[in-house]
Amino acid sequence: MKPTRFLLAGCGTIGERHARLAAEKGVLVAVCDIDEKKAKAFSAKYDCYRYSSLNDMLIIKGVDVLMSVCR
Repeated sequence: MKPTRFLLAGCGTIGERHARLAAEKGVLVAVCDIDEKKAKAFSAKYDCYRYSSLNDMLIIKGVDVLMSVCR
């Protein structure tokens, strides 16, 4: 069975918790935040793609879950 593939919008405090859960339960494919430094840090930590535009991230195909996180 294929692992669940996640996208994460928002790299704040709650985003960190959701990223950890996504990595534990499946694969965190990409993160998005308007703060490029935060997105870059998450990308490096979780070995995933990063975006500063939600629209750009949502183009990714084959993703199972989008977790939306408010700042």
